[in-house]
Amino acid sequence: MLDLLTGLFTNLLWAIIAAVATWLWAQRKIRQLRRQLRTLQAGRGDREVVLIVSVREDLSEAVSAQLARDGRQAMPVFKVHQAGNFTEQENEWMAFVRQVKDEVKKIREQGVSRIYFYTNAPVIMGVFTGALLGNGPEVIMHHYFNGVYRRIGRMTHETVYY
Repeated sequence: MLDLLTGLFTNLLWAIIAAVATWLWAQRKIRQLRRQLRTLQAGRGDREVVLIVSVREDLSEAVSAQLARDGRQAMPVFKVHQAGNFTEQENEWMAFVRQVKDEVKKIREQGVSRIYFYTNAPVIMGVFTGALLGNGPEVIMHHYFNGVYRRIGRMTHETVYY
């Protein structure tokens, strides 16, 4: 009986030692990975921008207020706005798409790693904008809820292609 208790105690002790050693090793690896991440970020920097695509109501003030609440007010802002509604003329819609395309081109030239995207445009403009951003950096999408913009999702290569 004593041998059985000694064996159980020994096995339990070794299991605890193994668990602690594994936890310590994992913590060490996490610290190493965080150091590597900080080094990479310092080398390339987090290049984040805001893209506002709006129709009728200009979202600039509401987005600026939200960015201030989030502590992100220092980010560069790119904006495409149309004061009125779209008509049935295709050339009017495509002119707006070209404006969005020009802003996206400027964003790409800066080597941006993340875009915070705010819009109130018609759904079809969201489709066009998504197509323009599809091969680009990570896009954090926001939607307006009860006076505040809320992050609702992100679009990355994995989101689109998998």
